[in-house]
Amino acid sequence: MFVLRTLYSVNKSKRMYYLVTNRKTEEEVQFYSIEEVKEFLDTQKDSDDYNVKKVIPCRGCNSPDTNEQHDAYGFSTGYWCDECYEHNYPYRKDKYYDYLDAGEYLDDDY
Repeated sequence: MFVLRTLYSVNKSKRMYYLVTNRKTEEEVQFYSIEEVKEFLDTQKDSDDYNVKKVIPCRGCNSPDTNEQHDAYGFSTGYWCDECYEHNYPYRKDKYYDYLDAGEYLDDDY
């Protein structure tokens, strides 16, 4: 069994982490920095037997299955799961205003 090592005292439930999985035994280990992952893989006999996945948890419920979401103008609002995006998403999904009303423009009837 692998030992989970943590170096930070902040709340890790909402932080990005790396999930290292052994392809043969299906054991999973979680690390919070890429340096820890490299150190772990250096100590293993056959590091080719491991998959490394970068996981960014949902901002609403901490689910690992997330997609990066954007507001109406295309700015990133973080990573959200589908359930939280549908029900708990605090940002507007529609356009804030009509671009044609955001200034002067010429009509063809001049």
